[in-house]
Amino acid sequence: MAGGLEDKLFIGKRAQEYRGLLKIQYPMEHGVVTDWDDMERIWGWVYNEGLKALSEEIFFETFNVPAFFTSVQAILSLCVRKIGAQLTSRYSTGRTTGIVLDSGDGVTHAVPVYEGFSMPHAIQRIDLAGRDVTDHLQLLLRKAGHYLHTSAEKEVVRTIKEKTCYLSLNPSKEEKDHAGAWEEFRLPDGKVIQLGTERFLAPEILFNPELVGQEYPGVHQVIVDSINRCDMDLRKSLFSNIVLSGGSTLCTAPDGKTPYYYNAATKTSTYRRPVLVVPAAPIPPPAAPAAPPTEKKRKKEKAKVKTPIPGTSWTRVTTNEGHTFYFEKETKRSEWTVPPEIAEAVAAFDEAERREKEEKEKAERLERIREQERIRAEVAEERKRKAEEKKRKAADQGEGAPEPKAQKQDKEKDDEVEEQYAPEGEDEEAWMKAVAAEFAEADKKAAADAEDAEAAQKKAEEEAAKKVFAAKSEVKVSLEEGRALFKEISPFAPWDVSLPFFVNDPRYVLLPSEKERREAYEDYCRDAGRARRLNKPKPAVEKKADPEREYRALLREQVTSTRTRWDDFRRRYRKEKAFYSYGRDDREREKLFKTHLRELGERKRADAQRAEADFMELLKESDDIKPGAPWSQAKQGIKNDPRYDAVGSSSLREELFNKYIKTLGETEPESTETAAERKIRERKERQQASLREREQSVREQQAKMSEEVDKSRKDAGREEGERMFSSLLTDAIRDAMTWEEAKAILQQDRRFAHPALRMGDKQRLFEGHVARLGGKRDNALHALFAQHAQLDTPFDTVYPLVIEDPVVTRLGLDARALEERYDQWIQSREEKARAEFIELLGENSFVDFWGRMRNKEIDADASKIKDEEMADDEEGKDKNMVDLAQKIDLGEIKSILRRDRRYRQFDHMPEEREQWLRDYLENLEGSKGSETVHNVRQ
Repeated sequence: MAGGLEDKLFIGKRAQEYRGLLKIQYPMEHGVVTDWDDMERIWGWVYNEGLKALSEEIFFETFNVPAFFTSVQAILSLCVRKIGAQLTSRYSTGRTTGIVLDSGDGVTHAVPVYEGFSMPHAIQRIDLAGRDVTDHLQLLLRKAGHYLHTSAEKEVVRTIKEKTCYLSLNPSKEEKDHAGAWEEFRLPDGKVIQLGTERFLAPEILFNPELVGQEYPGVHQVIVDSINRCDMDLRKSLFSNIVLSGGSTLCTAPDGKTPYYYNAATKTSTYRRPVLVVPAAPIPPPAAPAAPPTEKKRKKEKAKVKTPIPGTSWTRVTTNEGHTFYFEKETKRSEWTVPPEIAEAVAAFDEAERREKEEKEKAERLERIREQERIRAEVAEERKRKAEEKKRKAADQGEGAPEPKAQKQDKEKDDEVEEQYAPEGEDEEAWMKAVAAEFAEADKKAAADAEDAEAAQKKAEEEAAKKVFAAKSEVKVSLEEGRALFKEISPFAPWDVSLPFFVNDPRYVLLPSEKERREAYEDYCRDAGRARRLNKPKPAVEKKADPEREYRALLREQVTSTRTRWDDFRRRYRKEKAFYSYGRDDREREKLFKTHLRELGERKRADAQRAEADFMELLKESDDIKPGAPWSQAKQGIKNDPRYDAVGSSSLREELFNKYIKTLGETEPESTETAAERKIRERKERQQASLREREQSVREQQAKMSEEVDKSRKDAGREEGERMFSSLLTDAIRDAMTWEEAKAILQQDRRFAHPALRMGDKQRLFEGHVARLGGKRDNALHALFAQHAQLDTPFDTVYPLVIEDPVVTRLGLDARALEERYDQWIQSREEKARAEFIELLGENSFVDFWGRMRNKEIDADASKIKDEEMADDEEGKDKNMVDLAQKIDLGEIKSILRRDRRYRQFDHMPEEREQWLRDYLENLEGSKGSETVHNVRQ
């Protein structure tokens, strides 16, 4: 913080005292140092004046703390929350996993923490925090008519934010319903202002940064993005442990005053601070034999159905709890939503599944209809047969004979069958309902049978469990036998926390009383804790995974080339557990990565040397290789040997062969004829190699020279073509026209057909020529207007003066077109004159100084300083600058400004000119006392 009072800098409390006179500056913005000079001054003041003693020294000597530890702020925020809950079961069991949203003055971070360590690859940051809320609130207040723009007034805006602003669940609705709901706020000078929708619209930028033109996601989305960058196994724990840290995360009730507390588990809010409730220990079962609970432990969520997406490498996975996510096997990437790159494939796959399901349902429906038709046909056939049989019996017995009882029963039965299965004589819908009722009755009976079978099986299991876990009520066991019950429990966990882990064990009831069970547990904790302190191995403890071993295994599997870059490796495997589990940060991982590359290079060099040695042994074993033998013939006899392929480079194999041949020549004496032949052969080879090199060099030089000549010829031809075409345009095109019209005229000249210019180049040169013609004529016309007209000159006066001028004649403008050109010129001339007038007011120190003095009185401190300095310099010439400023009126200012042409050119519109002057004076900011005094002294 720096200010300009007597050319001094003020830092800390003194800057706060003089904040009304100073301009406060922040050397850091959004967590980045922007002014190193001011930052160095602050550090110098802190360490030389402000910091009288080290913080560690105060903690150790004043408060007598046993230890002092510093860590990442997000980790401390998470752990302090758990420790502050006094050691609830969550911290006691080692659960230090969660995500911290830290929003302060300039920056907002979302930091995921796993087992007390932050995960740098998943940290999300946005440059939007409390100071941006303050700036937005200042803008909203300015729109409402409250101008708070100085450094000291900005601190007042920050106080307004902290005391009155709150979050709204539905800002748009509350803004509509907010009419008349105002809150008063008293400023430090006693003035009272009315606050309205600004109280909840200002902090809304944290959730919608687009309101202030920022393209960041909201703080709620930052948390989701950070968690999605973590491993899938951690996401559930992170979503259930979200901690808000920093001043910009403080929540207040909708009334803007009362803080409230929100419970994410129960979805409830309260205005009273909730009291921590430690979960009570579960009621232990009696000593008598008891059956274990019949409820099954909830199974871990895992994949149930894996369906490959056709045409992609993705798989759609459905878990046993009904959740669905998408998994890519190559990159091991998982997404809960449909990835954009496979959206079309998933949509096509879903459509195919839907069509398949519809076809299957249609086939089943057709099958049911066929079955119904078959039943209907059988019923109709049976009905017809019964009717014929009745007619035959009636004919045999005679018309008047009474029917026997059996025949009556058969008739009633037949009537029932007819009523039930004869849709031809009744309504079709009634028959369909009857068939559906039969199917429903059958399903109901099957469900009842299944429930009875399940109940019988459950009862049998309970009886079997009672027999298995039955124990005598008076069983007495030693404490050593009881300790076996707790061997898998952490010795540092309290009784209430550990009880749920073994209460369902059948051995729990072997100790008859609660007291004896707890004594056995405490003895176990005491012995196991002592064993750990003495570095004794614990029995039956599962061996923990070694992060370094897993990280090295990942390097051995994936990094097989010494050309692999660290950035590529980290970007590809940063989501692997073996990657982020090792080391505190990327520096440790990169260090081990480079060590692995060195070891890999050494292994490859050793393998290469071993392969070369084996190849030399292969050459020695071959009897066909003699001194002077060519490589092309020698390799035919050994290329099928594995030691031949072990040397990967063919040139290296030839080099090793030549080296071996030389050793043969050194070991065996060479005859005179062989030596002569060898020398002749070597001389020819050298001559041929020299000729090849010379030919290659000559070809390269010729190609280079040819390319340069072609380029020079092309450039020269292009320049010549542009020059000739420009001269053609100058000769042939004197008026504005279209390219199509001009092309018909230009094609008659041979300069138009120059081979170095393309049609696009010609059109570009033509358009530039036409633009220059129009610009020259417009400038000439404007110069003619300026010669004969002022700002207040009407067109009727100018018209007879310019109509006969050659400039107007060349343009061929009629009276109407000329008037339009004149109006455009007058408009541009007035805008330019208005800008010159405002510039005149800004340049005039008389207007600037007395205008500021009229707008704002000098504050008390500045007046005092001014009076003292004036008394020293002028010996009693004490003048009240404010009173003197009140005597200065517009007439005196006008008399000063009238000497300038930029003021006199608006004599035809004095009212507008005076209004512009008044607006300028009203918009001048009031002068700061210190600056005014120094200006007057100068």
